Amino acid sequence: MIIRSISLRDFQCYFGSHGENRLEFAPGINLVIGDNAGGKSKLFDAFYWVLHDQIFNSDRRELVPTRVYREKIFSDKAKKQCSVGEQVSAEVVLKLQDSRDEKFRITRIYRARRTDENSWTADDASRLLIEQYKGTQWQSVPSEKHDLILNRVIPGHVKPYMWFQGEQVDSLMDFQSKSSLMQVINLLSDIDHYDKIYEITKAGSEKASADYTKAANQLSRNKTESSRLTEELESVKNDIDKYEESRANNSRHKNLAQNKISGLINQIDDAERKAELKMERKKIKDEIDSATRSLDRRIEGLNKKLFSESWLLMKAQPIFDEYSVKYGEYYQAHSAKINAGKASVVELPIDIPQPIHVSKMLADEKCFVCGREAKIGSSEYAHIKNLLSREREETKDVFKNDCSSFFQKIYDNALGFKHLIGKTKENISDEFKEIASLRSSIQKKKQDLKSIDEQFDELLADDKSESIVKEFKTHQNNLDRYTNLVVEDEKTLESLRKKSEHIQNNLDKLVVGNVKEIVAASRDIWKSLREIALDTKKEVFSNLVSKLEESANTIFRQMTEKNISITGRLKLKMFSAESCIPEIVDNEGAALHGSNDSNIILVKLALIMAVVTSKARWSTNYTLISDAPTSKMAKNYSYGFYSALGKNFQQSIVMTYDFLSEDDRETLRDFNTGNVYRIESIYPSGNREDRSDLSIKISRVAI
Repeated sequence: MIIRSISLRDFQCYFGSHGENRLEFAPGINLVIGDNAGGKSKLFDAFYWVLHDQIFNSDRRELVPTRVYREKIFSDKAKKQCSVGEQVSAEVVLKLQDSRDEKFRITRIYRARRTDENSWTADDASRLLIEQYKGTQWQSVPSEKHDLILNRVIPGHVKPYMWFQGEQVDSLMDFQSKSSLMQVINLLSDIDHYDKIYEITKAGSEKASADYTKAANQLSRNKTESSRLTEELESVKNDIDKYEESRANNSRHKNLAQNKISGLINQIDDAERKAELKMERKKIKDEIDSATRSLDRRIEGLNKKLFSESWLLMKAQPIFDEYSVKYGEYYQAHSAKINAGKASVVELPIDIPQPIHVSKMLADEKCFVCGREAKIGSSEYAHIKNLLSREREETKDVFKNDCSSFFQKIYDNALGFKHLIGKTKENISDEFKEIASLRSSIQKKKQDLKSIDEQFDELLADDKSESIVKEFKTHQNNLDRYTNLVVEDEKTLESLRKKSEHIQNNLDKLVVGNVKEIVAASRDIWKSLREIALDTKKEVFSNLVSKLEESANTIFRQMTEKNISITGRLKLKMFSAESCIPEIVDNEGAALHGSNDSNIILVKLALIMAVVTSKARWSTNYTLISDAPTSKMAKNYSYGFYSALGKNFQQSIVMTYDFLSEDDRETLRDFNTGNVYRIESIYPSGNREDRSDLSIKISRVAI
């Protein structure tokens, strides 16, 4: 819902009636401008209190229920004016409008009666009233629907990222924590739907596999052996799950170590040499990755080439040659019988050469077999032409079991493979040479990479900071350790999967008859669905991270467009298919260190805003409310924040001490500004130490 207004009565420092303490809000950025201790934070508290029945206790620095805070919630001035036996009431009213233009009014009231000069009898709880505007009047909403309406004002999981104070920004996003960003992404995107889909398909696949195994075991000719193999298969599957989790954990630790190393590299004093080494290291790393992918593809393709390039027939040529000799002997022995009784004797078999080639010979006036000319009108030309008119003449009772046609087809097929088989040994040799070359290249490049890392060690050894040297070596050891662990996990997983397949094959061999088609199909379908769900989640997460990074950098540029200092850009570094960490990098992608607080806060705000705006309904249907979000920012950064805020949210309400000067307010015309108010603390007696004389003056500011 979008907030249309808030009004307060004797709430905290807001002394007086709703009419005196009323602020209306329009689309765009609504600003409440006030000096320190001017009532901004208490107004922020009012938004929270009316919805959640809690108020921020500034002494204890925590939210407490109204029944605990009690009479401290009332205006000191209202309490002073309340006589013994009379009541004082704190009230806050929110008016809201949803996307269907339905209007709601939410009122929270808390009362207390003065029993003597220093004592109060307060209500056990505040009272909540929710009304909906229907027709021409406000109608009460039943209490059982209150929670539903309150959650529509601002959903609980979104609230920390759309209702916050400036001091909370750092805690909203920890750049050193992989879980911090993932928590935001999981809460505010639908990526968790794909987790649920995968869990469903995983459960379905496991059940379908179990059903298949059960059905197969019932058809087994050796049920004892089937039972043993089934138990062994289940154990192997459990081991696979365990090692997949181990690989994921080791991969995360490996990537974390690599990230730490990248950060430390940027602290090396010799910046020029460091930059050269960074570029060289990145180039070699990219070449290793590319060569590794090529090697994997070639190794995976070896089995396919047994069939696609007929490597399977490499030793078949002697058999073809032997067949050719025997076919020649057969043809010579039976050609006279085959041609007996025919009108004409044909030396060549029917369709050899094929008619298409005979026609080409006639067109070129040349015999392709002997190479001699065959001009039109010559006997050679007539002979070739006669080949087109060859017809299969039926021969009756020439000899029994005439298989000449079948033998000829075998011969023709063998001729088609002759050249291919002749090159097979060479092709296989070339393929393995290429694989060996890639392996050698990868090994050499890894040595080059190791050499660069050693040079980094030397540079770090000359660095004045011993802690950096120690930390670098620690993370380098961690990187080597976890890299090896990942490799070992992958080897173990490959072995376990082969073992699982082998056990399953043995189980299948024990089956007598056929498992019901629907059971077998169910197993295969659920297995495919599980693989599709996993691949889909990885693809969706990768695309989501890419879009968030792009969106966050767009918002970050909007915030910093008027700042001439080096700001860097945001990079979401993937740690696995399911996690990433944000960092500020330079144009080469290297992590930037030593960024000022303003820059870091802007990056965090840009990322939070990017996640919130990734689903249009958050930024379109809900109001962002913030108290002093720019308190740690320089002026240009602050103005950049307001500019980006107006471009990305339909409505926001910001309590701030920016624009206190009338000269600064001209800048507001550059933003998507809604309503602007100035609030001031008023002490009619002039005694600023007497809060019982305090009220807040609210003035509308024209821009």
